Parts: sequence; C-alpha cells; structure tokens
Amino acid sequence: MPDEFITPTEAAGLVLPSLKTVRRAYQSGLLPSYRAPGGRIVTLKRSEVLSFFTAESAARTTSPKPQRPQLPPQPPSPPPTLASRRRPPLKASTVVDISPAGLAERRRRSA
Repeated sequence: MPDEFITPTEAAGLVLPSLKTVRRAYQSGLLPSYRAPGGRIVTLKRSEVLSFFTAESAARTTSPKPQRPQLPPQPPSPPPTLASRRRPPLKASTVVDISPAGLAERRRRSA
C-alpha cells in the first residue's frame, strides 16, 4: 500500500525520529502533509515519510563535516605581572556625614 495515510505519531514510530522532528518536517514544508477539508487531523503518506527520512539519514551519514578554517598561530602571550593584576586606585569621592548633627547641618544649608 504505497499511498496509505498515517498520522504523525505513526510516522514517528515507523522511522524512529521523535514526534517533534516529524512535526517540524511537515510544518516547515519539507515533508508534504494532508488535511481533510475543515479538519484538524494531519495525515502523511507512508511512502513520502519513508523516502524523506531515509534520504535525510543518508545525507547525514555520507556528507563530511565542514572543516573549520585554520587560524594563523598566535605568539604566546607574556605571563601576567603583579602590576597588570593590580586594581586601579579608587577615585576620590564626596564624603557625606550622616550623623544626626551632619544631617541637621545639611538641612540648615539647604533651607
């Protein structure tokens, strides 16, 4: 029965990818899917599922991995020195007196 219609769940059990993989394949348009008029049920042709997933697995096993471009060798970096690990000195900041007397003084100046 080459034109037998199957559900995505049956297709996932038939060719061993996950159901999510089968759904991605037909939602992206790579695998043809069929719906009855006004229906929500998606069906797939068994022959198309088999040909799609066997061709995909054959392409994965026969194509070589892309090679990363070789970068020119970099000269070794010098070891870190104590001066390079020191933190920069703190910047001078405004000192605010938050004691009750200091706060009273600030209130008098702003009034």
